[in-house]
Amino acid sequence: MTARRRNLSEFIPDVPAESPALPDRPAVDEQDSAARPAELPPGGRPRRPTARDLAAPARPAVAREALKVDVPADLALVHRLHRRRLDTGMDIRDQVAIAVDEWLTGQGY
Repeated sequence: MTARRRNLSEFIPDVPAESPALPDRPAVDEQDSAARPAELPPGGRPRRPTARDLAAPARPAVAREALKVDVPADLALVHRLHRRRLDTGMDIRDQVAIAVDEWLTGQGY
């Protein structure tokens, strides 16, 4: 029996069921926006989306790229990821994306 593949947003409690409505944006003159440099958030870098942002239902098709790494066999990470997939239905790619993203964010990257 194969477990039903579930949407990543089902596993993330803080993702809203529906995407929030975007606020109305005021009309901007092209000259005004061309004269001002792009505004950046504190820290000077534009905000990258997190794995949790990409899991929102508003973005069902997420572009993916391969992350190929060798990990110590003694950790049995692949076996544990497969076991968690069977228990929860969460795709292994999504498990790895969320874990690595949260770890790097916690490290300040």
